[in-house]
Amino acid sequence: YVWEKDGAALGTESNPRIRLDKNGSLHISQTWSGDIGTYTCRVLSAGGNDSRSAHLRVRQLPHAPEHPMATLSTAERRAINLTWAKPFDGNSPLLRYVLEMSENNAPWTVLLASVDPEATSVMVKGLVPARSYQFRLCAVNDVGKGQFSKDTERVSLPEEPPTAPPQNVIASGRTNQSIMIQWQPPPESHQNGLLKGYIIRYCLAGLPVGYQFKNITDADINNLLLEDLIIWTNYEIEVAAYNSAGLGVYSSKVTEWTLQGVPTVPPGNVHAEATNSTTIRFTWNAPSPQFINGINQGYKMVLCIYIRKHKVWLSLLLSCGDH
Repeated sequence: YVWEKDGAALGTESNPRIRLDKNGSLHISQTWSGDIGTYTCRVLSAGGNDSRSAHLRVRQLPHAPEHPMATLSTAERRAINLTWAKPFDGNSPLLRYVLEMSENNAPWTVLLASVDPEATSVMVKGLVPARSYQFRLCAVNDVGKGQFSKDTERVSLPEEPPTAPPQNVIASGRTNQSIMIQWQPPPESHQNGLLKGYIIRYCLAGLPVGYQFKNITDADINNLLLEDLIIWTNYEIEVAAYNSAGLGVYSSKVTEWTLQGVPTVPPGNVHAEATNSTTIRFTWNAPSPQFINGINQGYKMVLCIYIRKHKVWLSLLLSCGDH
């Protein structure tokens, strides 16, 4: 028996992986891609010659997908198009691709565990603005999972305005003309870029008046003292974060009063009338509520009494119902 591979004599003595039995059978162990080819067995005898051929294919792991490329999608926001060339299948039909992703240089994670084996492209959606992404993939056949492709170039998504408002916004009156505002940044996954600062807008609560605005240009500052406000007045306050792409979402309104202040006008139309030899009746009109600057809790009356040519001052506290 004489064995040939692709028309050339097969040297069985020099290769320990190849064994030729006495009955002419050829055994090849630890096959690899270099063993692929057409094998011919020739029988030489006095009665005549004959030959038969067979083609050997070695099933192996598929090769890595070639030329992977990632580009920003022009058809959809927050999406990246990934393309590649189909690899050698290892002489066994591909079953699927496994796609992995690295976000902002984080460790690789499986993004898609079963991509159609006939596909050579996929759109990755739902990504986060202002983050960078890198991809790699491998092919799988019934022998197993092949080597991963080269990593794609890292692709960064553009910034977008924040899509969530600042968190935990609270307000507290500090003086009769100031209110302290405090907040926390929006969730990191909704900042969509590097925060540049905050806009605070506020107005008189429940009145058809325009907003006033304050701009905080340092994103590390999370509080603001609103000053020069109206005494004992209710305000509506909202906070929004912004980045290089624009202004984000305003928080829900919080309302807060400035603290009470001293009444700025006296009671009006004050009259005193002697009703008998021991009684004097005092009457007055309450100040307008807008000038009381708080909750009217009563009145203070100061009397000057002459006793033997000496002045004696008396101070009386009256409830707000006495007038």
